[in-house]
Amino acid sequence: MAINNSGEGNSEEDTYFITSNPNKWVSEEAAEADYEESKVKLDEIHSILHKYKNINESLIRAVHKGDLQETQLLLGMGANPKISDSDGVTALMYAARRGSVEIIKLLVDSGSNINAQDKKGLTALMHAIVKGFVESIKVLLKSGADVQVLDKDGYTALTHALKLQNGSEIIKFFPGNEVDIDKRDANGHTALMIAGWNGNLEEIRRLLSLGADINARETFSKDCPERNSLMLAIQNGKTEAVKLLLESGADIKAIDYEGRSVLEYALDNEDFSIVEILVNRGIDINQKDKHGTTWLINAAVLGNVDMARILLDYGVDVNEKCLEGWSALMFSSSKGDKNLLQLLIDRGADVEVSSDDGEKALLLASSEGHEEVVELLLANGADIKARNYLRMSAFTKAVMNEKFIVAKLLLEYGADVNEKLIDGQSILSWAINQNRVEMVEFFLENDARMEDKDKSGKTPLLLASELGHKSIVDMLILKGANTSARDGDGNGMDQYLFDNDMI
Repeated sequence: MAINNSGEGNSEEDTYFITSNPNKWVSEEAAEADYEESKVKLDEIHSILHKYKNINESLIRAVHKGDLQETQLLLGMGANPKISDSDGVTALMYAARRGSVEIIKLLVDSGSNINAQDKKGLTALMHAIVKGFVESIKVLLKSGADVQVLDKDGYTALTHALKLQNGSEIIKFFPGNEVDIDKRDANGHTALMIAGWNGNLEEIRRLLSLGADINARETFSKDCPERNSLMLAIQNGKTEAVKLLLESGADIKAIDYEGRSVLEYALDNEDFSIVEILVNRGIDINQKDKHGTTWLINAAVLGNVDMARILLDYGVDVNEKCLEGWSALMFSSSKGDKNLLQLLIDRGADVEVSSDDGEKALLLASSEGHEEVVELLLANGADIKARNYLRMSAFTKAVMNEKFIVAKLLLEYGADVNEKLIDGQSILSWAINQNRVEMVEFFLENDARMEDKDKSGKTPLLLASELGHKSIVDMLILKGANTSARDGDGNGMDQYLFDNDMI
């Protein structure tokens, strides 16, 4: 609008205009220039708004492109500096991702929430750290970014920084009293534990140089049994990391909350290269697990011949027992593991070793019907007459479990088909008591005596008659059993058959 400055008629020289700045009077030429500049800005605004849905979306786009001028323009128009997209990523986070230092400063000065978190829990500082933009990190820290915030994975800005090659340089910019090198994430892990698990040697060295506690334990939980960095490296098979941690002073004797040692972690993984490292550094190869079981016994239980061989090579005691008194040889015999049994015998295992209840390898193998194992034990001196505390022999156990092939083999090696049980009855009488027809048939085929009497004076035929086991009675008579025999009460076969309506 033109203003008359003199009040008395206008001349071209003294005509002035009000510009876009109401407090500024300029000449006509300057006013026209200002008008053209404003028109250009309006055109830019219309162009921006035409491309995007609204002014806030336009701000996100401008920051994402790294366009400082457009960002300034939109903020001047009233765009919300705290705006975020559908993933919770704010304009400031986009600026941090790009390393756009000037835009970061502009957004912070305009009121952006510097510690806002996206849906993954990442802050602008974390985004800058992940991308490795040092200048952006410095600006954000100077502007008050919180280094203690946890993301959804439980990681802090420090954790993210220490994953980078230049991580130790980045954390130099952190506030001095806020850098806790052993700070734990939401899962109870320190940065060194994570580095150990991942086998990141450079990161391990860097963290140790910064004073990280090499023997710190994870916070206990159901899934985190207080492992340290060494255990985590072993569990994940990171051999070189294991070497580095041990060389740096990691406790080789550490035990987790569940009582598991570092050796147990290695053996559980069947990682024999790590086992060798541990043995060479002096770990006790004969140590037992929390159940009192040696690792050679564990190898026998698992049927792991390779593990057993390596343990034996390292000098483990081949005859060491578990709490119940079983040796590795006894376990391998019970499982029928001929190959492992042969290895143990070759390395000096005692085939006559007994458990606390008198069980022996031969009895265990016979009970399970492991023919080849039984033969191997007998060939290496196992006593065929040995009995457990119930006075049961290998033959008795084989028969009672209907392992007749093994029972026949034992007879060939000298077992007594007429041996008696702890109560004095023969195994044949026991079989009749149980109505085990097939078992009785086995005894008769192998010439078991049919006239032996039990404590009440009953022969097998009288016992079968009293119990009413007709098929067994018929079998015994057919084999020639004495039908005239009487028991201690004077009762004969006919009386018992009559009582049972069998005649």
